[in-house]
Amino acid sequence: MNTTTPHAVRAWDMELRLQEEENGLFHVDCQGAISLPDIQLDSEPMTKLLGPEVFSRQVLLNLDQTSLLDTSGISWLIHCHETFERSGGMLILYAIPRRVRYILQLLQMESLFHTASDVTAARALALKGGV
Repeated sequence: MNTTTPHAVRAWDMELRLQEEENGLFHVDCQGAISLPDIQLDSEPMTKLLGPEVFSRQVLLNLDQTSLLDTSGISWLIHCHETFERSGGMLILYAIPRRVRYILQLLQMESLFHTASDVTAARALALKGGV
Protein backbone atom coordinates (compact mmCIF):
# COMPACT_ATOMS: atom_id res chain seq x y z
CA MET A 1 0.00 0.00 0.00
CA ASN A 2 1.36 3.41 -0.87
CA THR A 3 1.46 6.35 1.52
CA THR A 4 -1.07 8.36 -0.49
CA THR A 5 -3.86 5.82 0.01
CA PRO A 6 -6.67 7.34 2.10
CA HIS A 7 -7.76 5.62 5.32
CA ALA A 8 -11.48 6.09 4.55
CA VAL A 9 -13.64 6.56 1.48
CA ARG A 10 -17.29 7.62 1.40
CA ALA A 11 -19.58 6.66 -1.47
CA TRP A 12 -23.19 7.75 -1.02
CA ASP A 13 -24.19 6.51 2.46
CA MET A 14 -21.45 3.88 2.64
CA GLU A 15 -18.07 4.44 4.24
CA LEU A 16 -15.14 2.06 3.80
CA ARG A 17 -12.38 2.43 6.37
CA LEU A 18 -9.02 0.66 6.30
CA GLN A 19 -8.39 -0.69 9.80
CA GLU A 20 -5.08 -2.43 9.23
CA GLU A 21 -2.92 -4.42 6.89
CA GLU A 22 -1.75 -7.67 8.42
CA ASN A 23 0.57 -10.00 6.49
CA GLY A 24 -0.98 -9.04 3.16
CA LEU A 25 -4.57 -9.12 4.47
CA PHE A 26 -6.42 -5.81 4.34
CA HIS A 27 -9.00 -5.36 7.10
CA VAL A 28 -11.71 -2.97 5.91
CA ASP A 29 -14.79 -1.86 7.85
CA CYS A 30 -17.98 -1.00 6.01
CA GLN A 31 -20.45 1.35 7.68
CA GLY A 32 -23.82 2.61 6.55
CA ALA A 33 -25.90 1.60 3.57
CA ILE A 34 -24.39 -0.39 0.73
CA SER A 35 -26.31 1.49 -1.92
CA LEU A 36 -24.33 2.79 -4.88
CA PRO A 37 -26.84 3.81 -7.56
CA ASP A 38 -24.42 5.45 -9.97
CA ILE A 39 -21.00 3.91 -9.31
CA GLN A 40 -18.44 4.68 -12.01
CA LEU A 41 -15.20 2.82 -12.60
CA ASP A 42 -13.16 5.95 -11.85
CA SER A 43 -14.90 6.28 -8.47
CA GLU A 44 -14.87 2.60 -7.45
CA PRO A 45 -14.72 2.69 -3.61
CA MET A 46 -12.31 -0.25 -3.13
CA THR A 47 -9.90 1.21 -5.68
CA LYS A 48 -10.14 4.66 -4.12
CA LEU A 49 -9.41 3.21 -0.67
CA LEU A 50 -6.64 0.71 -1.47
CA GLY A 51 -5.37 1.62 -4.92
CA PRO A 52 -5.63 0.04 -8.37
CA GLU A 53 -3.89 -3.19 -7.31
CA VAL A 54 -6.50 -3.93 -4.61
CA PHE A 55 -8.22 -6.66 -6.61
CA SER A 56 -5.08 -8.80 -6.63
CA ARG A 57 -5.01 -8.73 -2.82
CA GLN A 58 -7.02 -10.31 -0.01
CA VAL A 59 -9.58 -8.03 1.62
CA LEU A 60 -11.56 -8.92 4.72
CA LEU A 61 -14.68 -6.73 4.65
CA ASN A 62 -16.38 -6.29 8.04
CA LEU A 63 -20.10 -5.69 7.47
CA ASP A 64 -21.02 -5.49 11.17
CA GLN A 65 -22.00 -1.79 10.89
CA THR A 66 -23.80 -2.13 7.55
CA SER A 67 -27.35 -0.86 7.87
CA LEU A 68 -28.77 -1.73 4.45
CA LEU A 69 -28.03 -3.64 1.27
CA ASP A 70 -30.04 -2.80 -1.84
CA THR A 71 -29.85 -4.05 -5.43
CA SER A 72 -27.24 -1.47 -6.44
CA GLY A 73 -25.13 -2.56 -3.45
CA ILE A 74 -25.50 -6.22 -4.45
CA SER A 75 -24.39 -5.30 -7.97
CA TRP A 76 -21.33 -3.58 -6.52
CA LEU A 77 -20.49 -6.59 -4.33
CA ILE A 78 -20.85 -8.92 -7.33
CA HIS A 79 -18.60 -6.63 -9.39
CA CYS A 80 -16.01 -6.62 -6.58
CA HIS A 81 -16.19 -10.40 -6.09
CA GLU A 82 -15.76 -11.11 -9.81
CA THR A 83 -12.94 -8.59 -10.19
CA PHE A 84 -11.10 -10.05 -7.18
CA GLU A 85 -11.52 -13.56 -8.65
CA ARG A 86 -10.24 -12.51 -12.11
CA SER A 87 -7.28 -10.63 -10.61
CA GLY A 88 -6.15 -13.40 -8.26
CA GLY A 89 -7.33 -11.73 -5.06
CA MET A 90 -10.14 -12.53 -2.68
CA LEU A 91 -12.93 -10.60 -0.98
CA ILE A 92 -14.28 -12.14 2.21
CA LEU A 93 -17.42 -10.70 3.79
CA TYR A 94 -17.77 -11.28 7.52
CA ALA A 95 -19.90 -10.29 10.52
CA ILE A 96 -22.87 -9.95 8.19
CA PRO A 97 -25.86 -8.44 10.02
CA ARG A 98 -29.06 -10.49 10.01
CA ARG A 99 -30.96 -8.01 7.78
CA VAL A 100 -28.15 -8.03 5.18
CA ARG A 101 -27.77 -11.83 5.31
CA TYR A 102 -31.54 -12.16 4.83
CA ILE A 103 -31.37 -10.15 1.59
CA LEU A 104 -28.48 -12.29 0.31
CA GLN A 105 -30.39 -15.47 1.20
CA LEU A 106 -33.65 -14.22 -0.29
CA LEU A 107 -31.92 -13.52 -3.60
CA GLN A 108 -29.96 -16.79 -3.35
CA MET A 109 -26.71 -14.82 -3.55
CA GLU A 110 -25.06 -15.84 -0.26
CA SER A 111 -23.28 -18.84 -1.79
CA LEU A 112 -21.70 -16.63 -4.46
CA PHE A 113 -19.55 -14.76 -1.94
CA HIS A 114 -16.81 -15.89 0.42
CA THR A 115 -18.36 -15.34 3.85
CA ALA A 116 -17.30 -15.89 7.44
CA SER A 117 -18.93 -15.39 10.82
CA ASP A 118 -16.17 -13.25 12.32
CA VAL A 119 -12.68 -11.89 11.70
CA THR A 120 -10.97 -15.06 12.96
CA ALA A 121 -12.95 -17.23 10.53
CA ALA A 122 -12.37 -14.70 7.73
CA ARG A 123 -8.63 -14.75 8.33
CA ALA A 124 -8.59 -18.56 8.32
CA LEU A 125 -10.59 -18.63 5.08
CA ALA A 126 -8.15 -16.19 3.45
CA LEU A 127 -5.17 -18.26 4.54
CA LYS A 128 -6.79 -21.40 3.06
CA GLY A 129 -7.42 -19.59 -0.22
CA GLY A 130 -11.20 -19.55 0.09
CA VAL A 131 -11.62 -23.30 0.07
